[in-house]
Amino acid sequence: MFSRYPSVREVNIHNGTEGNQKYGVVSFADERERRRAMQEMNGAPLLERPMDIRRAAHSNI
Repeated sequence: MFSRYPSVREVNIHNGTEGNQKYGVVSFADERERRRAMQEMNGAPLLERPMDIRRAAHSNI
């Protein structure tokens, strides 16, 4: 999924226990590539649901 973004440093997937609390955190080494990935992937389907891409409120997640 992230192979077209070579500056990805880390991917963490968190599976919530209640409802739809599943989310992922992706770290990028390149700011421009992060912005491009957010724009390209926002709304893209994942497991038949559109992804809601946002910048993390805290970088220590």
